Amino acid sequence: VVLESPRARRPHWVRAYLAPSYRTASGSEGFALELLAEILGGGDSSRLYRTLAVERKLAVGARAGYGGRSLDLTEFNLSVAPADGVVLAALETAVDEVVASLLASGVKAEELERAKTSLVSSAIYARDSLSAPAHILGAVLATGGSIADIEAWPERIAAVTADEVNQVAR
Repeated sequence: VVLESPRARRPHWVRAYLAPSYRTASGSEGFALELLAEILGGGDSSRLYRTLAVERKLAVGARAGYGGRSLDLTEFNLSVAPADGVVLAALETAVDEVVASLLASGVKAEELERAKTSLVSSAIYARDSLSAPAHILGAVLATGGSIADIEAWPERIAAVTADEVNQVAR
């Protein structure tokens, strides 16, 4: 699907995959998808950003996301903003190369630990916000979760193995 607007200053490329939510996932699948999103596109040290923006200068931004709090199926998405003069087809090919590299080599132990630390730290810092705890509590309770699920989330993230992340990536 191509959406165009004369008001858009920069093109943006997005790919979305249908994925299980925490509620519909089996075992630790949802938690592994959360970690995969962090490894692929969770910040400046992620594979997408580091490869496409820093090393290859093809993008000005890159991220991956997982909407695990949905009631039913959800999406895992990749999103990249191209650098000036970069055509979307070339950017799509480069994204596919990054994903293929991850599938071929698997996630590295150090990037998995970095992703776990980042996600758990974000959850801890969210408690300092006035609105974040209410938002999280409301989203979890509205989709059939419990306060115990919220409290156990850091331990569930910490327990995910590299093999589990590699399996959901495939």
